[in-house]
Amino acid sequence: VIAYTSVYGNTKKAVELLVEKLDFYGCKKVEVYDLARCDMSQAVAAAFKYGTLVLASTTYNGDVFPFMREFVEHLVERNFSNRKVAVIENGSWAPLVAKVLSTMLEKSKNIVFAENTVRILSALNKESAEQIDALAKELCGVKL
Repeated sequence: VIAYTSVYGNTKKAVELLVEKLDFYGCKKVEVYDLARCDMSQAVAAAFKYGTLVLASTTYNGDVFPFMREFVEHLVERNFSNRKVAVIENGSWAPLVAKVLSTMLEKSKNIVFAENTVRILSALNKESAEQIDALAKELCGVKL
């Protein structure tokens, strides 16, 4: 499951690239939820259905975007556990999403964070696109 929030569309573009890369590396079953536009209960249910969750969000006032905060709070309240979590963070000069989400998920048991965290500084560039590729390989179990 990929759950995301995007203010100007750049985080959405990163998610679309990740979906493309996941498909390329053989991970065909991916559900994507735009948390500002979807039914939050469906996104929460999907997060519990699968073993891996990708959280992609913009940094907003030194925090995560409100819809992402609400989503993660729902997960923690319902004992979200035993999952792999990956993070795509976006921020123009100080992306803080990975740090904030890590703190929010501290109460959850057996959460393993992906080795690859994607950091976007406003818009995708060559470096962040390579990070997305590395994350897709990790999530699909592609050996280098």
